[in-house]
Amino acid sequence: MHPDISSLPSTHFYGGRLTDGPGMATKTKRKWHESALFPPYAFMDVAGREAPSGTSKTNAVEAEVALSLCIRLLEDFPPSEESSYSIGVVTPYKAQKDELERIFQNKFGLKSDLLNLITFNTVDASANYSISALSAADEYFRFTTGLSRSGERHHHPLLRSRRDRQERRLPQ
Repeated sequence: MHPDISSLPSTHFYGGRLTDGPGMATKTKRKWHESALFPPYAFMDVAGREAPSGTSKTNAVEAEVALSLCIRLLEDFPPSEESSYSIGVVTPYKAQKDELERIFQNKFGLKSDLLNLITFNTVDASANYSISALSAADEYFRFTTGLSRSGERHHHPLLRSRRDRQERRLPQ
């Protein structure tokens, strides 16, 4: 896990006891990290509003921002045989996942090779992506009043990528 990613859960959930494997800043460095838009880890304040969708929630503005970021990433850093990657767009809500899939399919087409690089899931599903973008809800990342009583789900998506699971050192 890149140290920029591990610092938040380490500080807020593990009292600073979560440590990185040796040389993780170098091992996890990617070419897109040089761009101000794509650091290893960032929060973005999106001016959208949650809307109920059955028993779930959506945020159309947030979905459009996720689409715009993916388009920009694919334009600025196109995947190639030498530099392939996958993108995971993760959300706590099934309705938001469905909305994300819909707008991406409308943009790229159902059978697009670019769309094949992108997987949409909820935070409870497995994440094995080179790049993950969390599409959350307005209240989801408030550490004092979130969806989970224990706070555990708040940092769950931060600790789920394939490479991260292999290199992460959790406190005993």
